[in-house]
Amino acid sequence: MQLLELKRIKLIDGEENLAINFFRYTISTRSLSCRPQDLEPIAELDSEHSKGAAAQVSKQLGFKIADFDGTPIYLGAKKGLELFYQKIDDTDDFSIFSMGEFQPGRFICQLEALFTKDN
Repeated sequence: MQLLELKRIKLIDGEENLAINFFRYTISTRSLSCRPQDLEPIAELDSEHSKGAAAQVSKQLGFKIADFDGTPIYLGAKKGLELFYQKIDDTDDFSIFSMGEFQPGRFICQLEALFTKDN
């Protein structure tokens, strides 16, 4: 996985009901939109691209990987957040997000970076 752009911008910060709304963001000259519930857990990258892809992305971003009963947990930028991704159209590119409940009742979704699959 190749890092194309590091962004780190908070997109949502508030009550969990904000997570049902679409949000727009711009990365690498592309204007994109999505809803938090449409984001995929980063662990799915291993089945979509190659085994170890999720760990590689997490390490390139400098985030920790925890373990729960042998299952990796890809931790996000802040306590309570985990990593998710959005595939971008019909390309090999994907956006990475930290998302979750940061504090009780406080939901955060933060754009982290744009990656592409190694050729």
